[in-house]
Amino acid sequence: MKTHQETVEAIAVRLQSIRALNSIVLSKGNRVINPHQFIWNSKRTRQTPVPVAFDLSQKTPFELEVHLAAENGALGSQYQLQALADNGAVLFSGKGAKNDSTITVQAQASPKAFAQLHNNALHWQLTSGKDEVIGLGTTWVQLFWIDLANQPADAFKRGIPVEALEKLYESAPQVHRFPGDEISELVKKANKLYDVGSIVNMIFNYVPPRYDIWQGAPHFVNLSNGWNNITLYYNAYISAHNNNPSSILNCYDAAAVLQYNLQYYGYSVKYCFMQPFGYMRLTNLIGRGQCNNPFYGATGGPAVISSTSPSRTAFLNHAFVYLPSTGCISDACAGPHIGNETPAQYVNNATDSVYPNPPAVTRGTTANIGYYTGVTSIVNVFSAHQVPDLPHVAAFKKEVGFSEKSVKETGKRSIVGKWPSPAEYPAFHNKWTIYHDEIVPGEEEVVKLWMLKNGEHNIFMKIYVSSAGNELSYNRFLSTGGLSQGTAPAYERVEGIGHYAAISKDKRQPHLFWVADNVVVEISASDNSVDLNALAEWYYRWAIKNRTMDITAHLPHPRLQYSSLEPRKGDQLFISHSSEDNELLDFLIEDEGLRLVSAEDKILVFDVQKPVKKAMKVLVVDKDTLLVNSQSLKLNSKE
Repeated sequence: MKTHQETVEAIAVRLQSIRALNSIVLSKGNRVINPHQFIWNSKRTRQTPVPVAFDLSQKTPFELEVHLAAENGALGSQYQLQALADNGAVLFSGKGAKNDSTITVQAQASPKAFAQLHNNALHWQLTSGKDEVIGLGTTWVQLFWIDLANQPADAFKRGIPVEALEKLYESAPQVHRFPGDEISELVKKANKLYDVGSIVNMIFNYVPPRYDIWQGAPHFVNLSNGWNNITLYYNAYISAHNNNPSSILNCYDAAAVLQYNLQYYGYSVKYCFMQPFGYMRLTNLIGRGQCNNPFYGATGGPAVISSTSPSRTAFLNHAFVYLPSTGCISDACAGPHIGNETPAQYVNNATDSVYPNPPAVTRGTTANIGYYTGVTSIVNVFSAHQVPDLPHVAAFKKEVGFSEKSVKETGKRSIVGKWPSPAEYPAFHNKWTIYHDEIVPGEEEVVKLWMLKNGEHNIFMKIYVSSAGNELSYNRFLSTGGLSQGTAPAYERVEGIGHYAAISKDKRQPHLFWVADNVVVEISASDNSVDLNALAEWYYRWAIKNRTMDITAHLPHPRLQYSSLEPRKGDQLFISHSSEDNELLDFLIEDEGLRLVSAEDKILVFDVQKPVKKAMKVLVVDKDTLLVNSQSLKLNSKE
């Protein structure tokens, strides 16, 4: 019988390349990773493992396509190719015959919930007969398993952020690695909720951002269309954590991040909004430590104060999540509450029964909890065709002297031009640097996000531009001013900027926003020495110089080319845009038959996974003016 060494010398088999089949589309740095690329290649010199993920909710088997090279003739007449984990468990296996150089290996073992391959290592071997084993070496692959059963399709249409999966794994590596060891298996068995608590704790401890103790305002969610259609600016949230220690959030943000992350475990998660909430019982507040006085930044008081002090602040409202499968509440903003309390238990434990007399807000009950869809996208922004029923809208209207008639008087007047970067603002030269720059498109509006830092200080700027009428912008302005957790409106009127403008009443962490025509500009800063009024005026002066009465003449003109309107299952659909302008493409479609696999500014490539009979709306966004236009493509694909 041949020895192992003799077999290797006689055949000299080598791995050439590995490609994942039936994998999920991922993204990194907000760029789509093509799922058809090699996840390992013998010619690849870089050592960083390529990320790949499989969806535990899909019925299609998890497979890897492996290319082999054999010297001195053909491979054996029958052989088996296996990929082993560090502990020797066979994760993938497939059979090959004589002269086969491409083998499909199928998963032999998979986790039951979210996991990452232990040490990113796959150890390959060929077996032929009982005693012949040929070692082919180790390949490094960043392999994840996730469950997308309850994740809305719009949330990952441009790929699931690898950063989100890495963050999930790091929350509890011992539990999330696969295959696990004896200790990790014991941890999993002891945790009947399968890591709800670890995910809650991960988000609660993922600071910065810290709680907004000045206004209690949201910073990473778009709520202008209500609680059933929230956009989470997830990429900005990650950038804030990685780049600036002074970034802030509120409970609306924390609840959105928690919901988004829990859904990767296959949980159905409801977004909860409770009003009234009441006085927060003494507990930990995200990034702030022990607290029973959440807006101590605005009052100048202590974080912990006498329960009956007239100076004690309260939450008019609060957001958290509910898991129908367990009937329990989780809260990653205050507590934290790790998912082992019923709504009644949560309200009793989270709200204080001892408070000032008279109270600024009554203590809420379970009847005050609303259950909503919550996060529906991290890549598209939605417009408000009417102002949602938000806490302080009526009072805010009165504060700024808002008039519906004045909105109609703006008519079709619009602001059109290449928006200047805040880095161009003279007072920022050589002081502030941009660390996050992102465009989030929508069918009717587009938002530009800029985040800047100067040492430990942070500026967060958003410019919303409507291409579908000025009313959308005024609705957004009112939604921004009418939404906060405090018991009173957080903002006051500013004169001389925009049609209407408001700034936070507390100037230690200033937050200013204005509306004019089809634009809303929103700026917040952690450095109160920054003159936000002057920065806002600088943008408003630019806006006045770039007004037009005919926005239609300035909208992007779709010049789409496409490979076919009748693509067959298994084909690829190519859509491109012929333009010299600084534009990008996006898409909207309510059909799971198409999967985006590659995205450049002016080229989109889709896999046709099953027949598509619906229209696709292709968005063309001008990256300079932030205007958007669209063209519908009527698709009628076949088997």
